[in-house]
Amino acid sequence: MPSLKSQWVIRRKQIPSMLLLSVIGAIPLSFAIAWFSHDVKVWQNDGVWCANFYSDGRREIVYGSACSRQGDSQV
Repeated sequence: MPSLKSQWVIRRKQIPSMLLLSVIGAIPLSFAIAWFSHDVKVWQNDGVWCANFYSDGRREIVYGSACSRQGDSQV
């Protein structure tokens, strides 16, 4: 039966590899979430979305009832 000390040594060696695998797995997941977030928001708002462009170069994408509001900042 292995001693308690040897078990901790093995676990310490496994932690960096587990962290590396977690980071490697999180990167594609974050790209997938960013890629599909617009599609999901459009689906949630019955296909209604629009983009507001401002004079300082900003672009704001809004969904649903926010598209029908006529604000003074819209161009």
